[in-house]
Amino acid sequence: MNTDLLKKCRFLKIGFSRWGIQRKVALPPPPNADAKRFKHSKSIIVSPEYDAIVAFQNDTGALVKRYSMPSFVFPGVVAVANGGVEALDKMLRERQAQLPGMVDNLTDNLPRMIDEAREALNGQFNPKDYPPVSDVARRFAIRWQWISFDVPEGLPPELREAEAKKLKEQFEQAQEEIVVALRSGFAEIVTAMVDRLTVAPGEKQKIFRDSLVENFKEFFETFGQRNLMDDQELASVVEQARTLLNGVTPASLRESTGMREKVAADMGKVKAKAIRTGASKC
Repeated sequence: MNTDLLKKCRFLKIGFSRWGIQRKVALPPPPNADAKRFKHSKSIIVSPEYDAIVAFQNDTGALVKRYSMPSFVFPGVVAVANGGVEALDKMLRERQAQLPGMVDNLTDNLPRMIDEAREALNGQFNPKDYPPVSDVARRFAIRWQWISFDVPEGLPPELREAEAKKLKEQFEQAQEEIVVALRSGFAEIVTAMVDRLTVAPGEKQKIFRDSLVENFKEFFETFGQRNLMDDQELASVVEQARTLLNGVTPASLRESTGMREKVAADMGKVKAKAIRTGASKC
């Protein structure tokens, strides 16, 4: 079995659950319309407390993605560098501990929200849409599990051999996909910067968001943990970009035409290398 990826990282499966607040409602479609083409729903509560929980869960998922790579072995499983496992698990435990307090904020206000819904939904209010508060609280969770991949013991020898071969091929393919994904991600943010900073003769300066620069800072911060296959070719190009962007801020790019032109030219060279790197065989 190919053990390169298995030696360099651990695999994490994470999931989120929450109480759903959308319900179908039976509203008639317009006359002579195909009823199958119409879907109607209602929000049984309108709640900033609920929205805060959803945002918190989404942000947790984004943090996991920031410090990992898709495993490309099984859907929903990410690969985390060995050196980042403890920190990521600690972050998840801390965020899991914060969730109950946020859920309490929701359930404490739930009776008021139900009263508001009774009036706002009028004839579409259905008390059966609202389970007991304790049941609502149980539906919110952050769950994760560190998992391993191996061929099950006890299989007939021929089947075990076939499964081992299949798993080996999966990991070989996954290693290539991880390299390609990281290279493509870097080429994408480099291309975006060059495109936004390059101005053709007669054109006005293009508007850009702070994320044009912030995306690089995040990539540089997490690259070491996400470079699972120790891609030295990409690492060299990333280090070049890091050096070129040292001290560059969104404000400096907006205020200085000379700075924009220099960064656009320098990063254009990085773009060419990034594209060549991304197109090369892994």
